[in-house]
Amino acid sequence: TTVVSQTDTTSENKNQETTEKKVNVGEAVQTNEVKISYKSSKEYTGYNSYSKPKSGNKVIKVEFEFENISNGDIYLENMDCYADGEKCEEYYYADDYKSPTLESISKGKKVKSILYYEVPKSAEDIIIEYETDYWTNEKVEFIVK
Repeated sequence: TTVVSQTDTTSENKNQETTEKKVNVGEAVQTNEVKISYKSSKEYTGYNSYSKPKSGNKVIKVEFEFENISNGDIYLENMDCYADGEKCEEYYYADDYKSPTLESISKGKKVKSILYYEVPKSAEDIIIEYETDYWTNEKVEFIVK
């Protein structure tokens, strides 16, 4: 797995092991099959009184773009959110929600994904985890907070 920075290519003090596994907003990560661009991350407040998060929680919105760089069709895997090491629930009530789960992408094509998760307001560390290789369990962490 290779991280392709779209914002800062001059950092010389980055730990190679950390750089390969953790991706920040504005960066992309590339495997043999897919390039994933981490477009944005922010708090979402567009919910109504019937779909607001549980007390003590907030909703985050994250956007990705997946590009098939392989020689054939690919299928995307699950993305999971963790806040302080605890798995968080997906939030399905936003109008533009678009999960990449089990999405098929043809060779050379792209798909955009907009995901929402309900996380504790007090969370110190929030990551989105994506399994890049089912057989090796290799994962990439997209840093939200």
